[in-house]
Amino acid sequence: MANDEIITIKSGQRVVTAEELGIELQPGFEIPEDVKKSYETWLGDFKSRLANYLDVYVERQTAAQEKARRQSMGLESAPEIGAPTFPSTSFFVPPFCDFYNPFDIFTLSPIHFGFPFIKPSKIVPAGAITLILTILWTNPVRAIPCGWAFPPTDLLHGKSVRVRFEQVNLSTVADGPDFEFLFNHSGDPIILLPWFFIAPPTGPNPQLMEVNATADLNEILDPAAAFAAFGTWHYDVDREPPFLITPGMPPRLEHDVPMRYMVFPR
Repeated sequence: MANDEIITIKSGQRVVTAEELGIELQPGFEIPEDVKKSYETWLGDFKSRLANYLDVYVERQTAAQEKARRQSMGLESAPEIGAPTFPSTSFFVPPFCDFYNPFDIFTLSPIHFGFPFIKPSKIVPAGAITLILTILWTNPVRAIPCGWAFPPTDLLHGKSVRVRFEQVNLSTVADGPDFEFLFNHSGDPIILLPWFFIAPPTGPNPQLMEVNATADLNEILDPAAAFAAFGTWHYDVDREPPFLITPGMPPRLEHDVPMRYMVFPR
């Protein structure tokens, strides 16, 4: 197997935003200029960090595949008995396939703008402009031993993709309001999709909301089942200070924990 059959070159790999792809945000209101400026300043640094993460991921994936290729050809020794290895969940694929993720979605917990500006961000005053940012991941690396003869970015390029934010009001046990992006995939590994909304009026009582993000194809593609995901990870942007016996928590990744925020009346 030739080396170029495994490794996807880095040229053209990008981190792009919905705006750069011409995707209409359609928040239903005019986003103030100061909010746009704050968002764009923060976004520039965040995109740079994501681009670095992307480079590291591609290097690790391609190195793992190249090592497996060399071992299969007898050009490099396999781990000795007793040496640490990563077990595979299948007898028919190399271990590195367990770490290959073709398509997924990741979210950042709510960030609200305006006054009163209250921390944590997931405690939102009614009427505040609020942002939930979703990262759509599509793997730019082909992995023939794992069943991916072409990079998922190539397979999805030009295909119709749907990303949804599905909300449940836990206080009233009511559905919505929901939001949806529908667009043609650009073939980029990382697409940033910002959902701006105004926290709704609550009446006399605060309202606790739960958000789930999903992504799938809006058309049939074989293997269609590989291109559907819901967010099992989100990044909690808030730093929680300690009080009484609680230790406090820095901003952190959360896994299999629902993304929730509370809207309080003002």
